[in-house]
Amino acid sequence: MMNKKEQSERATKTKRCLIFSMVVALFLCLDCSKPQSSASARLKVAATIFPLYDIIRNVVGDKIEVIEILPPGASPHTFDLRPQQVLQLRGARIVFRIGHGLDDWTDAIVEVLPDVKRVVVDKGVRLIEAGAEEHGVSEEEGHGHEAHRHAGVNPHYWLSISNGKIVARNVAEEIIRLDPSNESYYRANMKAYESKLDAAKQEIDGLLRNLPNKKIITFHDAWPYYAEEFGLEIVGSFEPFPGKQPTPRYLAELQKKIQENNVKALFSEPQLSSETIVALANDMGLKLYVLDPEGGSEGRESYIELLKHNAEIIAEALSDGK
Repeated sequence: MMNKKEQSERATKTKRCLIFSMVVALFLCLDCSKPQSSASARLKVAATIFPLYDIIRNVVGDKIEVIEILPPGASPHTFDLRPQQVLQLRGARIVFRIGHGLDDWTDAIVEVLPDVKRVVVDKGVRLIEAGAEEHGVSEEEGHGHEAHRHAGVNPHYWLSISNGKIVARNVAEEIIRLDPSNESYYRANMKAYESKLDAAKQEIDGLLRNLPNKKIITFHDAWPYYAEEFGLEIVGSFEPFPGKQPTPRYLAELQKKIQENNVKALFSEPQLSSETIVALANDMGLKLYVLDPEGGSEGRESYIELLKHNAEIIAEALSDGK
């Protein structure tokens, strides 16, 4: 049974969804009067985050238009869908999602565009458990951060190249059901892309294999899939949940882990505020580097570039570790 606080939060969420749906419906009505271009007949799909968007466009090539919903530099954990973004999805047949709480903001799309199919791309992925208990965070501290409490599943599975290949196959199968006349084209694209992913994995393995110290403190719990694939050891995360500042007790425990594991560097993320972790790094005499789980910016303009970029940053940060 829900307590009063949970009932209030649910009522607030329901009210926000209703208001959002009404606003979007108004935008759609106003937009209907505008003439539509002939390009609207082209098949269109969408992706919630950049890595998924890039995987999809490698599979579909020039046959299908792909829309990226999350703006560059935004975090899916703190993102709120806006009416103008829903308008861009009009005519889309599928919205591809990560799921597991990361992009639940797509729920609002169904209210105003009921014909859009939403597809979670995790079929066949071995999901890693996660949650507040993994970081020693109390239930009260973790309350309300559904992104990392949903069924105890860590949603950042795209940060593994092996999982990226699985996602590409899942996308290909869904696209082929949508457009069976171009099946051979999509399968050929998928095979070629898998070869590129295999080559990238070998390159990253070479960068990270012989590091003297593979223990890291990440900014938030986004990196277990990446760490598992490339032999890194995550001994802690700075934020117990994305966008939630650590408590003094949590920070004290984290500092203890840093000292016990001889951690020499900390990692922030470009999508989340880094002010507090900068202060911690300065206080402890640690170097601070930036890992990017999302990409889509200069130097990380493809899924493969994103994964390789992060490997280069980790290699630089840990090369002097003892």
